Amino acid sequence: MKETKEEIRERYIEMREALSEDEVVSVSLDVQSTFISSYLFEDAKRIALYVSARNEVLTGLIFTRAMEEGKEVFFPKVVEGEPHLRFFKVESREELSPGAYDILEPSGESEEASLDDGSFDCVIVPGNAFDIRGVRLGYGKGYYDRVLAKVNCPKVALSYVFQMVNEKEEGLLPVEDHDAIIDCIFTESGEFELTQGSM
Repeated sequence: MKETKEEIRERYIEMREALSEDEVVSVSLDVQSTFISSYLFEDAKRIALYVSARNEVLTGLIFTRAMEEGKEVFFPKVVEGEPHLRFFKVESREELSPGAYDILEPSGESEEASLDDGSFDCVIVPGNAFDIRGVRLGYGKGYYDRVLAKVNCPKVALSYVFQMVNEKEEGLLPVEDHDAIIDCIFTESGEFELTQGSM
């Protein structure tokens, strides 16, 4: 019997949460390094980033390097009663505090920018599983899908290699019309080669 989206999601979350702290730190450094060495990071002046939770790939190195190089970085905030993420500029980790779902967020008092205003050079997102087409499986709340549907810059995911679905063994992830497609996926082994256009 074919797995449902929820079953796939839970299976991949369990695998990720089984990682030790040392594994998360070590592998995350490799994933971030592959992105930092890419033209997407080098050419970017304004980036949307996320704060990791539940053993997602860490983003601290990307944030630090972006600050060192004078780039602008915006982090998402969940606002109660609103269906969309809002993004606020952050210049220091001290500006982040626990918010919705106990994830660190900006206060909402700094500069705000809309991801669909054409000013961003890339948007970096987490996920639970990905396939060769760039299909992303999130947490099922739809926050990133709604945001990414309006984005007109590269949509980038940071992923552990094991989060890439093995097409031959598992098939492809189920996809719906509202699901956003990722443009580039970076893992500890490098940039994953996607075959977009085969949807």
